[in-house]
Order: sequence, then C-alpha cells, then structure tokens
Amino acid sequence: MSAIFEGSIDFEGQHLTQRIAEVVVVGGTAVSYVVGYTTTSVYNSFLTFGASVALAILICVPPWPTFNKHPVKFLPALKAGKSE
Repeated sequence: MSAIFEGSIDFEGQHLTQRIAEVVVVGGTAVSYVVGYTTTSVYNSFLTFGASVALAILICVPPWPTFNKHPVKFLPALKAGKSE
C-alpha cells in the first residue's frame, strides 16, 4: 500500500502518462465540441470537457504501479578515500 503513495514512476511510465493525457484530453476536446454542437449548449460542452480532464487527472496523476515497471538500476557506490 505504501508503494502507491511513494510517488515514483520510471521514465517509461512518464512517457506513457504523457501519451495517455494527450489522447484523453484531445479526444475529450473533440467529443465536447460534438456534444456542444449537437445540443447547442456551451454548458454541456464545458461539462464534457471538464469530465475528460478529470478522467485524465484520475488516470495520470496518481503514481500507479503500472507506471513503474522499468525502474532505473543505478551503479554501486564507489568506496571513499580511493583516488586515481
């Protein structure tokens, strides 16, 4: 459970969340335009767009374990006092 709140995602996870956010927000923009046009209501258009942004935030902001499948492996630390 603590891994969910830790807040670490890897570089592949960052790329995936960026791509998901782009697709959801652009798709939500297109859908909100169509909804607003067909219902002739700016309120419905903004409501639909706000729902798509909320969905993108729900998917992308929490550090889900799916976004940390490729952790970075660091080199071991060098011993202090040894100089070349």
